[in-house]
Amino acid sequence: MRHCPGGSISVIHSDYVQVENNHTHHNCHWMIYAGSGISMYQPFNFDLTMGGHKMLVRNNHAPHNYWTQRWVATGRLSDGNGIIVDDTQNHQNKSINGPHHGSLLIQGNLSHDNRGSGTHSYDSDNVDFINNTSANNNTVMDYEQLSVTLYGHVRVLNNILVVPKDKPLSRVNGDFHDVLVSYNLFWGGNGENVPGKNAIIADPRFKDIAKSDFHLGEKSPARKAGGSWEIAPVIDLEGHVSSDGALDLGAFAR
Repeated sequence: MRHCPGGSISVIHSDYVQVENNHTHHNCHWMIYAGSGISMYQPFNFDLTMGGHKMLVRNNHAPHNYWTQRWVATGRLSDGNGIIVDDTQNHQNKSINGPHHGSLLIQGNLSHDNRGSGTHSYDSDNVDFINNTSANNNTVMDYEQLSVTLYGHVRVLNNILVVPKDKPLSRVNGDFHDVLVSYNLFWGGNGENVPGKNAIIADPRFKDIAKSDFHLGEKSPARKAGGSWEIAPVIDLEGHVSSDGALDLGAFAR
């Protein structure tokens, strides 16, 4: 999906939704509301089932989403993220739906050259970010490659986060509990990051970042550096599986 004047893929007040294998780019340029490439807003409890991944955002490519108009609510530019999960707690805009009972899996996505963040969650609990590549985002906004704010029960695992110089890299802050940040690669930015456990601070050595080729080069430190998790992807963004079973970081397995 491309060149939508507003948000491209928006999932609002829904449950049991999968957003997979989309290329959503050059959207949101003319809207006056907060839009992004892929938005998951206020998931609604279809049933009383507790736990488990009910909402999936998997193996999507989300570049070049940004605003040119100011948000009517603030008079400022906003959002233009690659992917955002917003308000699973359901307390914005006087919602009476109550917190979403399930969790969201954000897995194997590539977000780059968005003017907002690459991957973003806000006011949201029970979100897992694993094996995403987020690079060269926040080109206008002072957002992060991956931003997690006001949350609980969140895992950030096996991601690659690369940022332009002097921009914030990642953020995990606010009123939170039960968070795991582990086996991520961080590179660039203004020195502010959230390395967590088993972090790699190094150039990921993409094949050609200038040409938006985010496959890992032969000497990339992200190769075979991933942790083994029960939510690790079976296939990568292109449908490949690592030949020897060792998991690379980011959205590509080869």
